[in-house]
Amino acid sequence: MNTNHTILSSLFTRHYQELCLVAYYYVKDADEAEDIVQDVFARIIATGKDRKVENLKAYIFTAVRNQSLNSVQRKKISYSIDHNAFELSGSQSSKEEEMVSEEKKSLLHAIVRKLPEQCRQVFLLCAIEGLKYHEAADKLDISINTVKAQMKKAYRILRGSLSDEIFLFLLQMC
Repeated sequence: MNTNHTILSSLFTRHYQELCLVAYYYVKDADEAEDIVQDVFARIIATGKDRKVENLKAYIFTAVRNQSLNSVQRKKISYSIDHNAFELSGSQSSKEEEMVSEEKKSLLHAIVRKLPEQCRQVFLLCAIEGLKYHEAADKLDISINTVKAQMKKAYRILRGSLSDEIFLFLLQMC
């Protein structure tokens, strides 16, 4: 494996979850977000861009964002959160799924309550209420960079505190 592929592999390993979060922010579908990230890496390898691009990490993040936006535009996805979309039927297995879902929500709420105050406020405004970063910054009278830093901190804490399954559940709720 040449040096460029080693760097690309390292970027994939180190930033895969973060890139999936970037894609998920736009497409609101965890599977599609993973597909987008994997497709970006596959295209970079196929086209040899890893040998031509000066700042590969920035290029990858931009490519993931652009491909996510293209996907949204193609599907004309509404960004509103429809909490009723997760309604379950009355079967026994659905009741069990509902109980598990409630347990996950309880765990999530407990961990969110443990976030530092400003971090929790920013997370609730952006991830739960759906405000844009600049709207949350205006509402809390802080800079947009502070909002970005607090969201990154919140996701890092949540990722470290939750299993992958529950973290993906969180992403689906947001």
